[in-house]
Amino acid sequence: MMRRFMGTVMLVAAVAAAALWGLGVAAVNAVEDGSFFRQIATGVVGSDLFSQVLTATVEDSVGATLDNRGIDVRSLGVEEELKATIATVTDTQGVTDALVNATTEAREALSRELTDTTREPAPLLLTVDFSSPVQETLAAVPLVGDQLQNAPIPAFETQIMGAETFERVRTGYEFLSWWSMWGGYVAAALAVMAFVIFPRGFRVVPRLLYLVGFVMLGLWALVTFVTPASVVGLLPGGVEGSLGETILALIPTDSFGDFGTRALWVGVTAVAAGVAASLVIRGTEKLVSRRPRRSRDDDYWDE
Repeated sequence: MMRRFMGTVMLVAAVAAAALWGLGVAAVNAVEDGSFFRQIATGVVGSDLFSQVLTATVEDSVGATLDNRGIDVRSLGVEEELKATIATVTDTQGVTDALVNATTEAREALSRELTDTTREPAPLLLTVDFSSPVQETLAAVPLVGDQLQNAPIPAFETQIMGAETFERVRTGYEFLSWWSMWGGYVAAALAVMAFVIFPRGFRVVPRLLYLVGFVMLGLWALVTFVTPASVVGLLPGGVEGSLGETILALIPTDSFGDFGTRALWVGVTAVAAGVAASLVIRGTEKLVSRRPRRSRDDDYWDE
């Protein structure tokens, strides 16, 4: 009885370790392939606050530049055209490209800051220089464009995470980074231990496959029909723990969808493999049970 209990505990631990390993790999990949910052860039470009802040910044810079040079756009008859150009500056491809380039550079900086043990607690910021695309857009305004093509445009800066939040994410990422490398081996070792501990260990194979299958199908259901936070809530500490907060902060929403799809395929495959393994084991046991046993008389004549 004790061996069965210990074997079951090992099985559950192996599946939990494998699930956490999958989330760890997804979190590390989100940082390394830039999907974390791509999601941020998409959110920034699509936000009204970004449009308002950048438009106000350009208006202030243009107004100061024109005043310093004694240019009156009203008398030149280009005031309305200048306002219309400033209002649409956030919609230009150049601004989008500048944001994408900035997020690419920020990805490399994030990898360093997540693992830098000497970093002092501070917010995680995204700084973008929009001066070139904005100046190109302003240069197209009639009569005053030449005067605005060198107008100083301050860099746009937004806070991605506060200092306390980022410190917790750094702590969680340190573990997830390590677990993404070794968690798969730990899960495999636990599965092998369960195989050894269980009486007639070969029978643990279908159980392991069933357990993996149903757990993965459960994760797929939670991600697909509830929220990613419901999956993260199963981790130690829940969504407010360092691991949960790190995973939710780093893994983009669409990556959770990919994780759910992979969990579905793994779950279906594991259940099907469990059924096949059960049939093979039962068939083998029946063949063994039907094999005629040697009697003592047979042993006597063999001698």
